[in-house]
Amino acid sequence: MDGRVTGIGSLPQTDPVDAVRFVAELCPEIPFWPQLPRRSVHETMVDQALGGVEGLLDRRRDGSGFELRPESCGELLDRLEDGAASLDRSHAAGFFAFEEALHDGVFSRAVSLKGQVAGPVTSALQIFDGDRALAGDPVFLPALAQWIAGLAVFQIERLSRAGPPVMIFVDEPCLGMVDPGSLTAAGSSLENALRTVVGAIRDSGSLAGLHCCAPFPLAVLSRIKPDIVSFDAHTDLGGFLSDPGAAAYVRGGGAVSFGLIPTTRWLADSRGAESGDTTEEEIAKRFLAAMAAAPAMEPGFPPLGDMLRRSLVTATCGLAFLDESEARASFERAHGVSRRLREAISG
Repeated sequence: MDGRVTGIGSLPQTDPVDAVRFVAELCPEIPFWPQLPRRSVHETMVDQALGGVEGLLDRRRDGSGFELRPESCGELLDRLEDGAASLDRSHAAGFFAFEEALHDGVFSRAVSLKGQVAGPVTSALQIFDGDRALAGDPVFLPALAQWIAGLAVFQIERLSRAGPPVMIFVDEPCLGMVDPGSLTAAGSSLENALRTVVGAIRDSGSLAGLHCCAPFPLAVLSRIKPDIVSFDAHTDLGGFLSDPGAAAYVRGGGAVSFGLIPTTRWLADSRGAESGDTTEEEIAKRFLAAMAAAPAMEPGFPPLGDMLRRSLVTATCGLAFLDESEARASFERAHGVSRRLREAISG
């Protein structure tokens, strides 16, 4: 990993071939397949995950998620549990364009390939039976987790053909919305759902990542055991470095994807490039100072060089709702920060 740069997943392009070219230019070492929600509503994160079963659900009238059809409940559960989950071109055009580019040798510099999938907690919070989200349903949630695990394995099987090792991130932006007790309690169904997906990824021989851009109980990391955790380090680096759960996770060998580049609209603006604590120099300086203080704050964090060797640098979140020049500026800034961090530990 060595502090290299990758993307969270979403990009602003609407043409999948253009998006893959963008990834090849700006993330040649750890490229990711691009999610393109501006191309189609079907490419938004949860829609994408439900592509094989959304015909059994109704979109809610307010546009926020899906409604369970009572007459389709049994068929839906059967489909979720049958293990036939796969992405398709109408919901994940970027995946197939990426796969074709791999076949054509576009990513010859890649040391690893990254995929991503909407997590079971976030997805279940977007599926309703009346006014009740199904994240707490003891039958539906495990079935949905099994389906999402299948989507992750589908990606691994396809991407592994290219040669470089694969990492799949479980994208859980809503993890911070649930009651912390329902996530951390012994035998928690939410924790078990996450463990199902993370376990399937690891059992398939790939690295399993967990991404959440909101604060969530970090104690869960040592129980779910993702290989990499991805979080908004621009906002909450101090909170992470002072958390016993994060320290235990890192002490156990866990890697970290630091979301150091804020996902904001002014990144391409020369005035923005000189403002506050968001220049390359200031981001790197703040990170290095925080890492130097980390062992005193919470024992268990390794020396900076060791931590950087098992870390990535990213934006805080996906970039779909920036324009292309702003997305480009985000990646350029990430590479600048990565370079400064590596220079700091080598010099």
